[in-house]
Amino acid sequence: EPYDYIMEKVLQKANVDQDQVERLMTLVGVHESGGDPNIRQKSNVYNEKNEVIGSKEGPGRGLYQYELETLGGSGAGRVAMNRLYAALGGDLIQGKKPTNMPKWMDRYFSINQWGHHEASGDVDFSELTEEQQKILFLADKLMTEGAIKDIGTLADHEWWAKYHHKGADSNVQKFSNDAARYLKGEFRKLHNIE
Repeated sequence: EPYDYIMEKVLQKANVDQDQVERLMTLVGVHESGGDPNIRQKSNVYNEKNEVIGSKEGPGRGLYQYELETLGGSGAGRVAMNRLYAALGGDLIQGKKPTNMPKWMDRYFSINQWGHHEASGDVDFSELTEEQQKILFLADKLMTEGAIKDIGTLADHEWWAKYHHKGADSNVQKFSNDAARYLKGEFRKLHNIE
């Protein structure tokens, strides 16, 4: 299974166990999307008086808000898909296909005149299952220098700011608040506290 295969590669580099990796993934997803794998980013539209007059679609998609290149985003969804291709043993430059590429990835790669895969189009995470998004997240972080080794070394909010959000305006306090609220809710459920 692709999830198990990629997780095994992550655990070979990690200084933590699978539960800790998955806990961090959950916290990032809760912060980025409220845990909704189908969510699409919305941005407010303002008039000249700085009043909200509506909303428009933003580039962030899915559980982790990976961005489309269209709609002014970074194209991080495409990057994550290419990194998964490589993590599965493929090489787009050399024309080497991964041996265990899942069928759901086919639509994101076209076949060129030499019969090799080429990256094809944006990758909208909100169109993928939650498991597929998690596989892409893991593959992306596997190929991000230092990201896996720093799980459990950096505080969760620091890891998120450095390896996922990557923006100048990372609101680590909001991440910490979202994480604390989620963990408190999980504790209450575990101990049957109303």
